[in-house]
Amino acid sequence: MAWTEDHPSAGYPDQIRAVARARQDAADGIREAISRLDDARGIAEDDEWKGEAKSSFLTALDGPGPDLVVLADGFDHHAQLLRGYAGDLETLAETERALRERRDELHDDEAAATRELRVLAPPGFTTGDESEDERIARRRARYRETIEDARSGLDAVEHDWDELVRERRRIDRELAARLTDALSLGGAWRIDAETIASSSASALLEKLSELSEGDLALLLELHPELAETLIEADPNAVAELWATLSPEARRTLVNGIPEIVGNLGGVPYAARDLANRLVLDRTITRLEATGLGSQELSDLRAIREALATASKNYPMQLVSLDADAEPKPLAAISVGDLDTATNATFQVSGMYSSTSDMVNAVTDAKTMKRTEDEWATYLGLGGSTAVVAWIGYSSPDAITVLGEGHARTGAKLLEQELRAYDATVGTGTTLNINAHSYGTPTVAIALSQPGISADSFAMYGSAGLTGDVSLGGLHVPDGQVWAGETIDDPWAPTGRILSGRQDPADWTGVNEFGTNGGETDPISGERLAESHGHGEYLIPSSESVRNLALINLGRGDLVTSDLTTLAPGAPGDDSGGVV
Repeated sequence: MAWTEDHPSAGYPDQIRAVARARQDAADGIREAISRLDDARGIAEDDEWKGEAKSSFLTALDGPGPDLVVLADGFDHHAQLLRGYAGDLETLAETERALRERRDELHDDEAAATRELRVLAPPGFTTGDESEDERIARRRARYRETIEDARSGLDAVEHDWDELVRERRRIDRELAARLTDALSLGGAWRIDAETIASSSASALLEKLSELSEGDLALLLELHPELAETLIEADPNAVAELWATLSPEARRTLVNGIPEIVGNLGGVPYAARDLANRLVLDRTITRLEATGLGSQELSDLRAIREALATASKNYPMQLVSLDADAEPKPLAAISVGDLDTATNATFQVSGMYSSTSDMVNAVTDAKTMKRTEDEWATYLGLGGSTAVVAWIGYSSPDAITVLGEGHARTGAKLLEQELRAYDATVGTGTTLNINAHSYGTPTVAIALSQPGISADSFAMYGSAGLTGDVSLGGLHVPDGQVWAGETIDDPWAPTGRILSGRQDPADWTGVNEFGTNGGETDPISGERLAESHGHGEYLIPSSESVRNLALINLGRGDLVTSDLTTLAPGAPGDDSGGVV
């Protein structure tokens, strides 16, 4: 795990100790080899064997001895340094935990005193009772003193936190400086800060593929900038390189730097899944052991719980994971094999969505996949499907939903993911995007960027699209942009009015799909469940889910526009057009 100023003690001491044990084992093995050489020399000297051959043999035995001693001593030295470094990280973790706890206590003290101060009579107010006025004044002074003490304490905590960050930098620099002998260090130390800065991301990845798991883990500890450099790699170049690596090299990268591989565009999703699950398990274990990050721990457990609902019909892949994202971890889970699916759908959520609710997000993805598979069977369509519950951006709350900041940041992250999908899966697959609420402006911004496209884009309960987005600017085929909204959704129209964003349903050329339900499906004859409000668009057997599934399958001609009526232009409809 690459450390940050918000988490300066991040790391895996147990892995570093494992590297130290490997160095120590190497030293012991070399000394055993030296001992065998000494034994062989003793036998040769005592033997009656004479002549030039014997002299040559003894000379050959003497040759590697001094170098082997130096090598063994070097491994010993580095094992000691690494054990010390692991201990330093644990000490930092203890300090970080204590500072976090102290900061939380001081915030609580300040908040409690502020609340009490607010309910007191304001200065200058008199009750008419002198003793009561004095008592109120004393309380007011006491609360103000508590607030000042808390703020002073918080300043001290921040100072100590800065010292903690400096200490992390110091121990990293010291370790790197003392581990200078590349021969005894192993391959990790042939990649320094200059190499990282001067190499292309794909070239750097190729160098990393030659290292051991232990060296990779330690390298990431010492050079956290490595992650940022590699994540910027061209996913097409990564895909080409990954295809040339041996299975052993791929496993080494997954196990050695899972934080990077798990989110690296161009790496097959099966490998990303393995890497992200490693990070998920390790981070949960670390947080449980240290007591840090209770909210982060809860969210990560929710991701693990969602993955645990996988089954034979609903295999899952942890497509992406940012366990250290603020204010909450980010993740995406695919229901279905994203590497092999011929039809993939990304579901992008809106306001208040987070990994805390990952189980429900995955449940919605399962509902969509099941509905798609049922309709594909009913209609005799081939291929396979995968649906991704994408909570890959920090969504807004009821206040920030009126702005565009979260949408633009989320669009950049979604853009990276869609470029990665194209590079990893290649051509010949169908890519759909379904977006709810604030997810709709996020997706629309992404689909307006050069090189980013989808085969269909369906919006439901839209919070409105930003003014710089237009239907013609979306890289989606004509007739494949859709919008739906329940009749009693209170939040979607409110969000559009207050934010001034565009209603996609008002655009000429956008297809409307029905969402209300309550009647009979005109094709299957089954009753369609009703959807109400802003949060029931993806309930099972609803008109909304039915129509989204058909849109994703490329059968928009079978979509209903309101209850039992086929959408304009569908077979049996004579209105002749698109709404």
